[in-house]
Amino acid sequence: MPPSIRLFLAAYPPDSIVALLQSRATALPLPDHKPVPTDQVHITLVFLGDRRSAALPQIETSIAASCKGVRPCIVRPRRLVTLPEKGPARLVAAETDAPPPLLELHKRLAHRLAARDKRSTAFLPHLTLLRFPGAGADFHTATDLATPDHDPSTLAFEVRTVCLMKSTLHPLGVRHELLREFALG
Repeated sequence: MPPSIRLFLAAYPPDSIVALLQSRATALPLPDHKPVPTDQVHITLVFLGDRRSAALPQIETSIAASCKGVRPCIVRPRRLVTLPEKGPARLVAAETDAPPPLLELHKRLAHRLAARDKRSTAFLPHLTLLRFPGAGADFHTATDLATPDHDPSTLAFEVRTVCLMKSTLHPLGVRHELLREFALG
């Protein structure tokens, strides 16, 4: 393993939910965009950044301790939003609700593992569905997923695990690799 690896902690929805959300997002009148690969759509619980490979056992111990006593929870996508809210949009995401177990999990993980300057960053649970190329797009939306034609409960999914992911930058895009999965409870 290299001396340093780029890490993040994530919760993943089922592929079927990702497909439904991306279908809803691409139905918007979007400028040029690129969908995020289905297997990369996730809620980032905490971004750890570059860490020494030698620290991996300690990181895993902290994740396991953070997951203890946090029960699985249902997460509900609520609306499609562009981020950032101000200036050119770089992406379209499905903003989700924030059930108490998810908030507790984020708090524990951030307290144990996040860099001190990242601990105070507001947690906005979301699933990045597509990205705009270059400097972004002059496009903004905050579209409710609940409509007369769409029941938002079909988009809900259960978070039962936390995934420790390795992120590697490549000329053709980012690659995510699962290092270890931790059960909640």
